Amino acid sequence: MKKRHQETVDILYRLTPIIHPQDVLDNARAGERWIVRVNGWLADHIVAFVGTMICAYLFAALALISLPHAIQSHDSIIIVAWIAQTFIQLVLLPVIIVAQNRQTERDRVKDEVDHKATRHLYEVNEEQLQLLRKIAGDKNG
Repeated sequence: MKKRHQETVDILYRLTPIIHPQDVLDNARAGERWIVRVNGWLADHIVAFVGTMICAYLFAALALISLPHAIQSHDSIIIVAWIAQTFIQLVLLPVIIVAQNRQTERDRVKDEVDHKATRHLYEVNEEQLQLLRKIAGDKNG
């Protein structure tokens, strides 16, 4: 009986290849043009740098260089334009959008992998049920 159980376990192991999400991502990236990979790599690294306190301090230093001129103008439009163009429009907004797009693509790929894994698990479950029915039939027969 123990040998038969081991045979069943061996069959199930052969029928259940593991799908790793990183393999799917690597395969998807392999089909991309080199410039797309370089741009994605660059965007990832820019976002990684922008998301640090060191970058926050550098932005603060940059702001302090031109802030006195904006304040001395006593013009609220110039001050608002300085804030919007220096931090949001020129630096952070495009980088954040690229990062969000890449995250969306990662989520799509992961969802696809999850779907394939779920479908695969369903198929394995069906095969296991067939094996169990066969074992149960052998016991009854």
